[in-house]
Amino acid sequence: MREIHGAQAGNVTAPYVDLADAGQRDPDAAAGVARLRRRVHEALVHEVRTYEDGLDDGRVDTVYLDRLCRDVHRELESVITEELAGVEEVDPLDWEVGQHAALSAELVGRHRRPRGGTCDDRRVSQRAHVVAAGRPQ
Repeated sequence: MREIHGAQAGNVTAPYVDLADAGQRDPDAAAGVARLRRRVHEALVHEVRTYEDGLDDGRVDTVYLDRLCRDVHRELESVITEELAGVEEVDPLDWEVGQHAALSAELVGRHRRPRGGTCDDRRVSQRAHVVAAGRPQ
């Protein structure tokens, strides 16, 4: 979530402020935003990041964007690394035969798994059913 210090109706931050009919900051809208922020923080306690910025020479400061990008990169890298740790090597032909057998069993109530050849260019995650094709480096 982003906090803009100095946001008000009469300056460059006006597009980020809910205004009442008189052109002043709408207290009801501000209270609604505050309630929403509280609910998000309560529901996602350890997942919410707050980025603060203010005004710099009359413009909204964007220094927080570097931190935001670093945080997104770190979180994505962590998830990808964790997912790849659960990946195991599976013969692609065996995998495909297993998929066909499972579908066959589901559709006609029988289960046969013929033996296949060998090929080592597919990895399958047992956790999240992610398939990565290509030869391991």
